[in-house]
Amino acid sequence: MSKTCSICEKRKSKRICPALGGKGICPECCVSRRDASCADCEHYIAGVRAMIDRFRTSGKHPFNINTTHKDTIHDILEELAFTNDLDAAEEALESYADDNSPFYLYARGVIGSMYCQDDEEVIEDLLDAIWHYPFFFYAWYNLSSALLELGYLAFAYDALQIVVNLTPPNYDLHIKAKDRLLELAGMYDESDVLFPLKEVIIRNQVAIYYEKITPKEPQRAADAFIKMLEEEPDKARYRAALGLCYAYLGRRDDAIRELRAALEVFPDNENTKANLEAVEKSQNNEEITGLTPITDYDYRSELINRYSDKPEHAEAIRMLFKLYCPAPPTDK
Repeated sequence: MSKTCSICEKRKSKRICPALGGKGICPECCVSRRDASCADCEHYIAGVRAMIDRFRTSGKHPFNINTTHKDTIHDILEELAFTNDLDAAEEALESYADDNSPFYLYARGVIGSMYCQDDEEVIEDLLDAIWHYPFFFYAWYNLSSALLELGYLAFAYDALQIVVNLTPPNYDLHIKAKDRLLELAGMYDESDVLFPLKEVIIRNQVAIYYEKITPKEPQRAADAFIKMLEEEPDKARYRAALGLCYAYLGRRDDAIRELRAALEVFPDNENTKANLEAVEKSQNNEEITGLTPITDYDYRSELINRYSDKPEHAEAIRMLFKLYCPAPPTDK
């Protein structure tokens, strides 16, 4: 490593920068250049943690957000909590309609949920609010409520973990989020699920990862699904995924066996049916075509890549998931 920073070429180099191919960098340039290209560098992660700690204690954040009518919208929600007059609140809110305002989007989601409107629409409003303001913990908390109504337990769990880590321990919403996490964990402990909730979420993330790489790395994915089936032999999702791996590998008979086994457990899965049909139409010793990759809902990627106009917001959301939500260890 050079003794001089490879960026400013003035200060002493004290760190090795992976983003610069292992060249030396001074702490000042390290901080000023930090972005998504830093990936999982320990200095970058430490910097993000410090940023979140600063927000938790002072409310200061690095985002340029639209705060127009923020106080007025807050007053509308306060009045709603006192009067419970949804029609009046909705009418008042629409005077300040602005789809670039996280506070308007949040309020619309709150009113929609109280109206018992379509939970999917409420979720979309809250996701947009979070996109415009990644540290908006009220939006994260209300998102967890809407997600639980639809049974999206893993995403709700993630949202609550983020609330806990964005709020001080004595904060009312921090306490509510922790209580809700305990309730979720208790629900799983009392059910016949093999694993606790956190482990279920980790295993789901593992499955999503290997489903994504199956078309390009079918053998590696197959090895992973075989291992997962050793612990959950009746899991139709893993059987279907393994069958698809075998299909990409050209192992026709093995693919048919696994896909049929998956359909015995979950006969209504159209994706598995389509893949079985494609494999059965093929001939031995020929490439199997017409396969349909598995595209399970990856809520983390969906939110991180929701829009393309604010990469710094996407990166902040990615780091919230990375730092505070259950994730599988990488095998690379």
